[in-house]
Order: sequence, then structure tokens, then C-alpha cells
Amino acid sequence: TSYIDRGVSMVQATASAQPIIDAIGLKFDGIDFMNLGIVPIREIWLVCNSLDGAVFDFYDTIVSATSSPDNFSIQGNNTISALLAYFSGIKVNNVNTLEFAILSNFKSISQTTAFSPTPLDIGSWNGLFGWNGYIKRILIFDEILSESRRMTLQEYLAYTYTL
Repeated sequence: TSYIDRGVSMVQATASAQPIIDAIGLKFDGIDFMNLGIVPIREIWLVCNSLDGAVFDFYDTIVSATSSPDNFSIQGNNTISALLAYFSGIKVNNVNTLEFAILSNFKSISQTTAFSPTPLDIGSWNGLFGWNGYIKRILIFDEILSESRRMTLQEYLAYTYTL
């Protein structure tokens, strides 16, 4: 399976690890993942939830640089309800926090990065540490947004996805 938007192709790495698109969104089961080709990334926004329960069951990865999660990664933190802080600047619902509880509720997650163009994995890091939940929206910007654009984007996502 592949998806193309604005000339960037996202492909399924292996047929056995294909996420499912249903009425809720793109569903990952902890094994599924997609690989996004090399993209310039300065800021990323996702609308997602987790189906793990009250806490993350492992280092569940929503998005990461294929080369190394130390370069860029947004992950759940093992056995707690917060995101793992590889980098500063992670926002949940446009608030500087790593707290992701209640995991089953959809939230926007954003992060800025100075990382150069890289292949990205959506739903895992190199097929490991898989995300167990839904991703409804992925927005990748090649520039860092102004605070007013962030506020407008958060308002739009909150309205559209009832965050």
C-alpha cells in the first residue's frame, strides 16, 4: 500500500505490517508501520490516541527518524502515561507537557526540530516499538510555525477532531 501527497510517497514497508484504514482513522496494532520517504521536517503535528489502556505498555513509537530515535522521535514512555522526552518542545494539545493521559482520548501532538531531511517511520522505529492506536492526521511542515499559526492550527484540529 502506498499514499502520495504533495509529491511525497509513503509506502508500506512489508505487506504483513499494513495498518488498517477504518471509519476512525489509520489503525496501528503495535506491528504495523509506514515509511515516509526523505522529507524536510521542521515541525510535525499528529492527531492520535493509544489503545494500550491506562499506561503505555512499552516504548510505543508514533513517529521517528528511520536512522535513529535519538535523531527524532515521539514515543510513549514504558509503563506510564507520558511521552518519552528525547527532545524538548513536545506539546500535547498545544501545551508544553509530556502527559498523554487518558490514552484512549485523541490529542494533537506537535514538536519542532532542526533535524535535516530524513526518512521517517510512522507507527514504529525501524519496525520496532510499534504504536498501538489510531493516527487521524499527520502534518509535516518544512518551517517552524509562528505562535499565531500554531494557535490557529490547534483550534482547527480541536474543532475538527473534538480534542
